[in-house]
Amino acid sequence: MLRWEPPTAAPTVMANKAKLDAVAAAYFHVSQGYNASVPQDVARGSLGLPLARELLRNMRAKMLPEGDANRNTKMMMQYAHRVPIQTALGHDPSDATPLGETFLVDLLRDDATNAYFVRLRYAAAANDAPAAAFFPFRCLSAADVPTDATTADGVICPFDDFARFVESSSGTSAAGAACYLDEETRKKFGCSVEGAAPSPECARYRAMCPAQACPGGQVYDVRDDSCKPRVVLSDVISNGAGVAVGIAAVVSWLPALIVFDAFVSNAMPDEGCQ
Repeated sequence: MLRWEPPTAAPTVMANKAKLDAVAAAYFHVSQGYNASVPQDVARGSLGLPLARELLRNMRAKMLPEGDANRNTKMMMQYAHRVPIQTALGHDPSDATPLGETFLVDLLRDDATNAYFVRLRYAAAANDAPAAAFFPFRCLSAADVPTDATTADGVICPFDDFARFVESSSGTSAAGAACYLDEETRKKFGCSVEGAAPSPECARYRAMCPAQACPGGQVYDVRDDSCKPRVVLSDVISNGAGVAVGIAAVVSWLPALIVFDAFVSNAMPDEGCQ
């Protein structure tokens, strides 16, 4: 005869939090990380690259002489999911995301030589103060030779070496990190057709990446989210030929997920820079 047995206590989330955190970290690293040995990652590039490049643009504007209209005089603060940023900056911890995780990125200048340096530091709410982190980040010389950049006050290296490190995770595809699709996803979206978008996913992709979402020889029409052939109208009249080329232009940007946690400030160098 079968007897009913009371169920044993179900496992709780908190009792298995460490295991769940490890699974989540592995998932985000695979889905959003950058691995130079994975062909798709090499083609796409780091998901953090677009905003890392924005950081470089802000720094270069900061380096302009005083009085230049394009000089950046502001401190920039942006927010991000940590995984794409880690792939751009090289910080890849395996533990759970700490509360208030922040990357501090400072532009430093040596008064003696006027040379510029970049300092990376890391802080979280549990830390007493911003401190050096164990970044696998390295300065990358013009000869592509990585050098140790760790100091007691953070990771510091020449600006050009920092820029080379950021660009080392750039993709080979012209679509860039924000718009690159692997072949399977491209087929699923079905965007390579003339006319209206065949799926909601395609419609969103066309709106964000018009240069990549339409078949060759066609352009994105912002009025109805469709792909249409380039039309060149030639009207030859008695006083000359008039040619009109209709091309719709859209400014595309990044998915909402990709934003960047960073402070950019103009600071004087400490002993590590002199």
